[in-house]
Amino acid sequence: MCSYVATQIGFGSSWMNPFSLAVAQGVAGIPVMSGAGFRIVLWVIFTATAIIFTMRYAVKIKRTRSLPWHMKPISITAMIFHRKIRKMCRLLSVIS
Repeated sequence: MCSYVATQIGFGSSWMNPFSLAVAQGVAGIPVMSGAGFRIVLWVIFTATAIIFTMRYAVKIKRTRSLPWHMKPISITAMIFHRKIRKMCRLLSVIS
């Protein structure tokens, strides 16, 4: 999650990306790097928001000491499957 948030914030609010900014502004016919001050302010805001979100999420996970909801088994069938896989792994490690 951390790397995904970082890449999306960095690309989406980049103030100096030559691929998405300079080329697009050149094609649109506006001066390259115009509005850079506004984009820098937005980049700072979005980056700070992402840092705060990630830190709060890390504190929450550390406090509960459990897996996040999207990583937990979603059904009894999944839990049974995970148990069978663990048993098979233990069996294979004993055999080899």
